[in-house]
Amino acid sequence: MKKCRITVASSADGRENEIVRDGEMEINGLCAKIRYQDGQASVEIAVEKDQAIVTRSGDYDMRLTLRKGEICAGALGIMGSQGQVFTQTHKLSYSLTERSLLLSAHYDLLFGDERQVMKIRLHARL
Repeated sequence: MKKCRITVASSADGRENEIVRDGEMEINGLCAKIRYQDGQASVEIAVEKDQAIVTRSGDYDMRLTLRKGEICAGALGIMGSQGQVFTQTHKLSYSLTERSLLLSAHYDLLFGDERQVMKIRLHARL
């Protein structure tokens, strides 16, 4: 893993947020993995082939799998309670160079009968 600069622009039901963090990135062919801290939480995003896996541990725990055109099971844990969530991914694309990763994802986070519309645009560069 090498040091990198990460910019994440996200939208949840139209509420936008942008963060810039120092982190780590590893690029291996058509695969990439980044890690960064968000407050007291550790976030890891891995992209490979046609999917992205987002893992967060700390203030809450989360594991999401994003695959375009598919509904994927995930997990969400808050204050000791663990539950299942699903993602329905409408758009997932990424571009890799030897020094950067650009990722764009549009997906719905499904909690029972609730649906949260999510968008993420991430840029990581060495």
